[in-house]
Amino acid sequence: MNFCSFGWIRNRQISGNVGIRNVKNDWLLKPVLMAAVAESFRDHFSKIYNDSATNTDLDSFDQFYNEYVIQNKVDVDTASNFVIDIETVEKAVQLLKTNKAAGHDDIVSEHIIHSHPVLMVHLKILFSMILKAGFVPNEFGKGVVVPVIKDKLGNHSSVDNYRPITLSPVLLKVFEHCLNMSLFSDYISSDNWQFGFKAGLSCSHALFTLRTVCDYYNKRGSSVYIASLDASMAFDKVSHSRLFSLLLSKNVPPCFIRIMFDWYSKLFCIVRWNSAESVAFRVNSGVRQGGVLSPLLFNFYINDLICSLKN
Repeated sequence: MNFCSFGWIRNRQISGNVGIRNVKNDWLLKPVLMAAVAESFRDHFSKIYNDSATNTDLDSFDQFYNEYVIQNKVDVDTASNFVIDIETVEKAVQLLKTNKAAGHDDIVSEHIIHSHPVLMVHLKILFSMILKAGFVPNEFGKGVVVPVIKDKLGNHSSVDNYRPITLSPVLLKVFEHCLNMSLFSDYISSDNWQFGFKAGLSCSHALFTLRTVCDYYNKRGSSVYIASLDASMAFDKVSHSRLFSLLLSKNVPPCFIRIMFDWYSKLFCIVRWNSAESVAFRVNSGVRQGGVLSPLLFNFYINDLICSLKN
């Protein structure tokens, strides 16, 4: 699909890679065109975010969770064992990155960083209530998707040449940092052979390790055979129910799983293209792009694959 597929656009002889830019000065057509482009991206991205799961999939997990709790006599009231205090909130705010775009609420990191200290008290109360109730505000589930060009030399009129970048509420990021510091990181780990999304490690370290192993065997007259797997858009294809089931199997505290389940069951996105916004669509698969916990959740999700290959 491309932006020039609309008949009324073709009639105005808008074509090529600069089709959108040619009408920027047409104040009558621009709002209609921008809205049409946003809806085109919505149709494309909604298929990606519904690739590996459905609402029924989440419903089946809810039943599975309740049965698991009953059969294994799990103490679901574990929130009292974990505390989010003011110091934790302050540290979480310090971890926010500045000069970043705002989410749907138009609140940026600078608003929180430079706010009155009393805000930390209110955030502490809010986050503690969320942890205890296992219920997150609906606003935490709303995301704004901004299409970003992949290949600048490619076709600018093709939706396939754009990747979705999701903007989430900054308060959600503060909450995720708090969960990571007070609860999550102690229960989730990944294999040492996982180089992605870890502090101090990157793809270059993995390539160096691979090259070193190949050189070692080649110098000794041996052949090296390599099998590679390209996991295209892997972040966006994570099955929610499978992820939650893995968290249960690793004895992650139920209070955290209930928060994740409630949050991920409320995920919706709109596409923003310039000043136009699309109709919202449901997100049924994938870890939240740009989320603080998302890299850790993804590493945890694929960890069994790495362990199986290693063994």
